[in-house]
Amino acid sequence: MTEGNSDTDSYSHSSGRWLLVTGGVLSFCAALLVVVAPGGRGLDWPWHDELVLVSSFTVMFVLACLLVPFILFDEPDRTGRMKQRGRMSRTGQTKGRPESVPPTPTPGRDFERVLDRRWPTVLLPARSDRMRAQFRQAVVRTLVRTTGCAAEAARGQLERGTWTDDPVAAAFVRPKSETASSPLRSVARRVRFSRDARRTAQAIRALAAERGEDRAGGRSWSRDQVRGRSQVRSRDRNRGRVQNRDRSRGQVREQERR
Repeated sequence: MTEGNSDTDSYSHSSGRWLLVTGGVLSFCAALLVVVAPGGRGLDWPWHDELVLVSSFTVMFVLACLLVPFILFDEPDRTGRMKQRGRMSRTGQTKGRPESVPPTPTPGRDFERVLDRRWPTVLLPARSDRMRAQFRQAVVRTLVRTTGCAAEAARGQLERGTWTDDPVAAAFVRPKSETASSPLRSVARRVRFSRDARRTAQAIRALAAERGEDRAGGRSWSRDQVRGRSQVRSRDRNRGRVQNRDRSRGQVREQERR
């Protein structure tokens, strides 16, 4: 089931990217045709005397539009799939040889690629929802491990957003409300996915570090308390020994007098 979903996502992802690239190339060719064609000088430009400036601006704008698909859309890892297909074809052609194990993606690589990206990244809804679910599991596990509460209590803190002081991280992992959001808000949420994911990872790391310091402080306080109690006990014992010595000396003196 997971392999089918990943193949479908990658296919739709690559097809959308190629459509955008094809549209950009066609628009670039059209711009070159308008600029280079002999009849292009007779066109009524907005600033007829500044034809060179307008032409250069048009070319740079088209080039920027060509770069938009590569910035916004995450480029899939095609090398692994190509190697896997090549190995599968070679194993299918050769007979009598053991079947090679297909390469598997490195755990956490998807998170690293999204968190380390500096430019805004627009992911497919299925992929973004899957990463949000993994972040929710990480928050619940961190709360259970650090605070010792039950999983249901940790999920309650996640739904209420009380597990962190960062409102961005709290809203990122909070389950979606039943009310439908506006298309503009959903697009803005998809564009800010990388930034919100980084804020959430920092909040989880801060939560684990804070709980660890609290536990360490509690252990040090308990150690100091135990040390203080042991010191009081040792003092009481020393006082008792001194009193016993004084009593024994007094008894010896009384016997000598008699």
